[in-house]
Amino acid sequence: MRFWQYDVSADMLLLGERIKKGTHRPVIPPFEAAGKTYRAIPYSTAGGALREYLGLGWDVPIHAAGYLCPEGQVEITIVAPRDAVSGVSKLPITVEFLTEVRGKLFVLVDERTEKLGEHFCMYMGGMRYKGMGLMSLERTGEIREPDVRAGSLLTRIPETQKHHFGIDTVTAQRLGYLFQPTSQRGGLYVRSLFEGSRVRGYEFLLEAQP
Repeated sequence: MRFWQYDVSADMLLLGERIKKGTHRPVIPPFEAAGKTYRAIPYSTAGGALREYLGLGWDVPIHAAGYLCPEGQVEITIVAPRDAVSGVSKLPITVEFLTEVRGKLFVLVDERTEKLGEHFCMYMGGMRYKGMGLMSLERTGEIREPDVRAGSLLTRIPETQKHHFGIDTVTAQRLGYLFQPTSQRGGLYVRSLFEGSRVRGYEFLLEAQP
């Protein structure tokens, strides 16, 4: 196994949860581990952004995940989306987003991701029409045959994809659902390991040693 390691940064980034009660879209919540605070960059979000950047189809697997640390500041904006048919504005939605974010992204190297540069920019997350989501990536290393140990997961990975990140044992689950595309326009939500799950896997996605 080989992984590219990237330092990532963005001025404004929306990594949001599903809209709750139709009027509020929160950001992915922070997670504290070994005295530091993180926010997950989910597998689904990272892989989707990289597929788009590389010009690949929805059915091409890209295995990547990471986290933000420091987690950035939370800001709020209000949007009023319009109905596509009537043109009438719907109920306003309060949307949280992050500013001045920094983090790390780990990308499994294969014949597609081998083409990724040492430095590039791509869009990730939502509300790009508001100027959000332009992310800068700077490669800081290559990880070959990563070390495996036990610890708390710092990101979100579908259960069906955990083997790509060396996860062979799960001792405490924190479960949720991530979006998985099944066509160009649709998809379904699949059960996933969330941050805080106790696992045995590649150490670069686990909490730092105290």
